[in-house]
Amino acid sequence: ASGFAGLELFARLRQALLAVQYYLPTAPVAPVLALHDEVFGPHVTFETLESEHEKQDIEGLLINAYQNLKWALLNAETEEPEDEEPFFLSEHYATYAQLCDEAETFINQFVGGNGWEAHNVIERAFPPLADDFAQRLATFPAPLQRRLLDPVRWHDDPSAVALLRQLTAASPHPDIRAFAARALAETNH
Repeated sequence: ASGFAGLELFARLRQALLAVQYYLPTAPVAPVLALHDEVFGPHVTFETLESEHEKQDIEGLLINAYQNLKWALLNAETEEPEDEEPFFLSEHYATYAQLCDEAETFINQFVGGNGWEAHNVIERAFPPLADDFAQRLATFPAPLQRRLLDPVRWHDDPSAVALLRQLTAASPHPDIRAFAARALAETNH
């Protein structure tokens, strides 16, 4: 459940970043957007993040980037001559600021202090949600399925093992079938 909630939150945050960029082209959005997409892009997995960075560094970088942009926008003026209100009074700033705070809370709550806490939260929630998880998983493209399956990879619960077996046998995506088979082999299932 937290995995889906996180994906939804950060997708909304990306839309808010794009809105800020559109309505205030002079705002320093580009580097924040680039970092966001580097961490939350559809082809990113926990393994690729760990091979390139320390996860704790990424979490700190994200929070700092979001907050620094928020503070920069507090001092930004709109470029529209007929609109002399500061940008921070606009709905676009309010939306970004709210989602920025939600993202910081999410990161701190599910990851803060322990890079594997996000895994643990999803793992604890997984067994009673296994059927719903499997159905919702099928609605995502393969790269996002792969990312959502990361926490299930080390899960010993029978429902997780059953899901991986089901994916090994029936997923229409070769990379998902291969990932599920490898995960079963790694956990001796």
